Amino acid sequence: MRGLAIIVAVGVAAATVVGCAGARQSGICAELKPDATVSGEVATLVAQGQEGWKNRGDEAALRKGIAAMEAALKLKPNQPDLRVTLSRMHYMLADGHLRFDDEKSEKMADHFEKGAMHAELALGQKYPAYRSKYCARRPTRVVLQTLDKGAVPAMYWFATNLGKYGLEKSLVVVLNEKDRIKAMMDLIEKLFADYNHGAVYRYLGSYYTKIPFPNGDLPKARSQFEKSLAKAPNYLGTKVLFADLYGIKAKDKALFKRLLDEVLAADPSADPALAPEARIEQKKAKELLAEIDVYFPED
Repeated sequence: MRGLAIIVAVGVAAATVVGCAGARQSGICAELKPDATVSGEVATLVAQGQEGWKNRGDEAALRKGIAAMEAALKLKPNQPDLRVTLSRMHYMLADGHLRFDDEKSEKMADHFEKGAMHAELALGQKYPAYRSKYCARRPTRVVLQTLDKGAVPAMYWFATNLGKYGLEKSLVVVLNEKDRIKAMMDLIEKLFADYNHGAVYRYLGSYYTKIPFPNGDLPKARSQFEKSLAKAPNYLGTKVLFADLYGIKAKDKALFKRLLDEVLAADPSADPALAPEARIEQKKAKELLAEIDVYFPED
């Protein structure tokens, strides 16, 4: 019932947009120092964290890896590439494991928020000029001029975690950040459009199902999802989002069913590097199809 819960959440968030502060606190401008209360060797903790990421299909292993990576970063805070990995780990725990239990929605939102935080910190650590200009409240176009292709992973996982956090917790957060997020996506498209299997177009497809708020721009959304599939036709996550966010809103039952049937028919081990994600996307597809009569009631 995650899809239906998100629809309800968006409706509730829409009702609170007017008059709600919804401001998100960013830690990018704070000075991070080593935490003397944390024990352990950084290299050992990082290795444990990476092992957790390797075995991310197992929730317990992933949680153990996250704890190790968090500890490593408390001992040695300035490690932007590790923060991007940790951002992905928090996203995977939330979207790949906790999302299937409605009673864990608060914890899921917390992990999306942590994922966004670590990715944003990574940007500031890897690009001091970005941090300086951002914290000086310079215009977004000026701030983003400090970035290059190496910033793409941090930008993408910041925006992705923040977007999912907004759906679960407060859409106002996303609306407050929508211009910066859109500018980041435009920059990713320019610098590295192939990143993460056409991820920029997958994100923009999702974005245009909601923006302009509240009805979105469905023709643009469909075009972006199709661009993402053209880049990576076998990436299951694109098909699930296309069906879930666009198919339902466009009331396109045939597209919804076709995309999800394709996901279920796929071999999750076809690409071993993506097998954990593929199995999770199949679980999402099965859950969505089980509710097809809810999303597309008969007239």
